[in-house]
Amino acid sequence: MALRLRGMVKRVLVTAALPYVYAPRHFGHLAGAYLPADIYVRYRRLKGDDAIYICGTDENATSVLLEAMRLKISPKELCDRNYIIQKNVFEKLGISFDIYSRTSLPIHFETVEEFYKTLYDKGFIYEKTIKQLFCPKCNTFLPDRFVKGVCPYCEAPDQYGDVCEKCGRWYDAWELKEPKCTICGTKPVLRESLHYFLKLSKLTDSVLQYVKLKGSNWRKATLNKTLSWIMKEGLKDKDITRDYNWGPPAPFPKAKGQVIYNWAENLLGYISSTKHWAIEKNKPEMWMEYWKKADTELYCFIGKDNLFFHTILFPALLIAHGDYILPENVVVSEFVNLEGEKLSTSRGWVIWLHEMLEKFHPDMIRYYAIVIAPEHRDTDFKWKDFQAKVNNELIANLANFVNRVLTLIHKVSGGSVPEPC
Repeated sequence: MALRLRGMVKRVLVTAALPYVYAPRHFGHLAGAYLPADIYVRYRRLKGDDAIYICGTDENATSVLLEAMRLKISPKELCDRNYIIQKNVFEKLGISFDIYSRTSLPIHFETVEEFYKTLYDKGFIYEKTIKQLFCPKCNTFLPDRFVKGVCPYCEAPDQYGDVCEKCGRWYDAWELKEPKCTICGTKPVLRESLHYFLKLSKLTDSVLQYVKLKGSNWRKATLNKTLSWIMKEGLKDKDITRDYNWGPPAPFPKAKGQVIYNWAENLLGYISSTKHWAIEKNKPEMWMEYWKKADTELYCFIGKDNLFFHTILFPALLIAHGDYILPENVVVSEFVNLEGEKLSTSRGWVIWLHEMLEKFHPDMIRYYAIVIAPEHRDTDFKWKDFQAKVNNELIANLANFVNRVLTLIHKVSGGSVPEPC
């Protein structure tokens, strides 16, 4: 039952980073984004606020294409399979999404098309012939995860062609040092291609004004890193089209055969997922109350590897369009390591949630994720610590306390909670 506290009921929209669908989710994802968002939205609902929790799978990334190629199945088969796995895991863990949507749905493609047509008409998109990495052996352009090399900024090796997982910088694939095709290992060549760019530089002042206005409520590390990116270097125009055919088509005059870059379209999945939710509620226009009314509070929960896209790119896109509210807070968590080492799906150094649920009760997993939540620094999952926290705190203390209270209620008042004095 919701508690009506002082003040008016507020409209609250909570989102958590749309998870890639190419693989299941691991413990770090839960502790870093989905559980913190779930706790917050439950709190706002208990206060009596009109709070909804929106999420869904990100199904249009190059990682989907590469994993489908590796498994020798279609991208759709991969997405359909892993969507069910992810949805079931979140349901078992009690994550209270109001909708768990998909960016492969027509509603998402329609949302992306409308959004970028508006940006094009308003002069925020322009065409430019650029040099792209091309694999002569595979006979294909190499965007994003189709190429690996050394980060042009921090020199980290084995980084993909769009964003560095170590320093978080967003760059173009051709900027990589020592690039290699991730499919065959061949050194790529440069070929020209006509692409479309977002005038991010034109939005620098507006984004900086937004960050200064809202950033006082952000975590210090989030604010400092965002301001550093904007003020030290400014924002550079970014290529937002790709030369392949998986994902929302680019709705621009000469972009036949191209799609919108994954990060430039998956952020709009928050909007399309809310539309999906409204349709499911038989109130298809209700989504606008959460995205277009100034009195709505929007909170985005993410991991630190997605910081740039949510504190800079997403606000920039929303400002350029002009019809949408901006995030009140972008809640950024650090990473969870495993026994002192960074989680790595490629090395198999990971704790998959669906496997963990086969052995442990969801409340045990939720509790430990709360206890070691990486709010301000990286934390460490240790099996011995998991065992100790569950046995000595969750069961011996909290569960025992609840059991004693319930036993007393049954004994003293016949199982009914007495009215407060």
